[in-house]
Amino acid sequence: MPTRAEAIVIVRYRTQVLVIRKKDERCWRFITAVPGRGDSLKVSCIRALQEETGLTVPERALLPYNVYYDTVKKMASAARRASSSVRFAYQVWQLRLPEIAPAEDVTEYRFAEPEELGCMEIEDSQKPVVKDLIKYGRNAARQRDSGIYNGD
Repeated sequence: MPTRAEAIVIVRYRTQVLVIRKKDERCWRFITAVPGRGDSLKVSCIRALQEETGLTVPERALLPYNVYYDTVKKMASAARRASSSVRFAYQVWQLRLPEIAPAEDVTEYRFAEPEELGCMEIEDSQKPVVKDLIKYGRNAARQRDSGIYNGD
């Protein structure tokens, strides 16, 4: 049973994806949203997009991309339980190059080709998303929707 859930939003324009870097961080990352009490993942994604980029998208524009699971052993616990987190990745397609209004804590943003992401320093928790983007390319969503995607 996951103990933590968050969402990753992949903003796509043509073949590129949006990555940001916050102040005092050296790693690039996608928009990340953690749901508040009573919020759905999609509502938290819409709020995070608005806050970090100024983009406003309808809920129906967020398309599922993939789900990623992590399990980390907590050694400090007397019971030595494992905690787990789940990351739901959504993607939103932009038909025109969007005008980004970055939040105050965002120092840089850019649209990058998936292959470029492999050469960039990406936040560790988001590396599986980058791996999928590189492996399946821009047609992954269309292949999944059409049933061609085989999941390997």
